[in-house]
Amino acid sequence: EPPATEAPTEPEQTEPEETEPAAPEITYEFKRQVASYAAQYINAYRGSPCTVLSGMSQVAQYRASQLTWNYGHSTSDKRAALAYYEYGRYIDATEFGDDASNSYWEADSAEAICAGFYGTDPEAMGKQIADLIRNSSSHWCYVGDTAYSYMGVGVEYRDGWYACVMVGTVNYG
Repeated sequence: EPPATEAPTEPEQTEPEETEPAAPEITYEFKRQVASYAAQYINAYRGSPCTVLSGMSQVAQYRASQLTWNYGHSTSDKRAALAYYEYGRYIDATEFGDDASNSYWEADSAEAICAGFYGTDPEAMGKQIADLIRNSSSHWCYVGDTAYSYMGVGVEYRDGWYACVMVGTVNYG
């Protein structure tokens, strides 16, 4: 007599697990694309667009990197970023009778920082950065101000995404 077989059973229905999208490969080019889209969206939101400066973008990228370990507006961190690229104008403290160690670089600029944006699409991430800044009245009051004609944007990743948007009144390149 042939062996008895069990009737086939329906597979148990389960809810699909929600998963985070796969993390993008975080390359220099990917970060540059996110920053570029952020600048494009910020300019679209402003009354008059800023000119994106490569030097200011380098400083903003340096600042974004600093934010991964010290998230906040820090005068010493900003001065370190400006000094690293020798960006802006050099303030020589000895001209005012002070010690040379108190000299620093100044870029006639302000910065807006943000974190917590996410994704795998550079354009969508750039829009998130622009929206975070535009929706912050304390940041948008100067980022959106037409007195600032120049901009630099930097983004960095370390256990999450960080961005720095700098706006300036002087073209230092």
